[in-house]
Amino acid sequence: MPHTAADLMQPQPSVASPTWSVAELERAFFAEQCSGFPVVNQGELVGVVSRSDVLRRMAVDRSREGELSDFFREYVGPQLVDEAEIHREETRALAEHLAGWTVADLMSPPTYVVEDTAPIGEVAALLVQHHIHRVPVVSRGALVGIISSLDLVATLAGPS
Repeated sequence: MPHTAADLMQPQPSVASPTWSVAELERAFFAEQCSGFPVVNQGELVGVVSRSDVLRRMAVDRSREGELSDFFREYVGPQLVDEAEIHREETRALAEHLAGWTVADLMSPPTYVVEDTAPIGEVAALLVQHHIHRVPVVSRGALVGIISSLDLVATLAGPS
């Protein structure tokens, strides 16, 4: 049974660049079959990004677009509104907006990291307490691995 973060972590994790477009990020999610990455710029850990970050940002922007549509419907009148055209326009506007995003626009700062010597219980408590799904592992400040909630569950499940 692993005892420290170093025993449990996935070493040399795949990383994202803050300059990647959302399309590049999505390709990486698919290629790596994962839902989040540490973000590294010139060897320095600068953040973490996940599919949830992309979806959350899209939902916020979509909500703003919806508010504009509601405003338009209220003041122009429902008889003059082509709902299908409004939906197409909202979708087009969101796609254009999304195309301009980079990982830097979506990522969170690396608020939570653990040293490679941290006990597994400490790692688990951090994930639960802060409702996060992954935590970068560092050694003397350098990124050396990552631990996901799935890594912890797999450890508890034992060998398959």
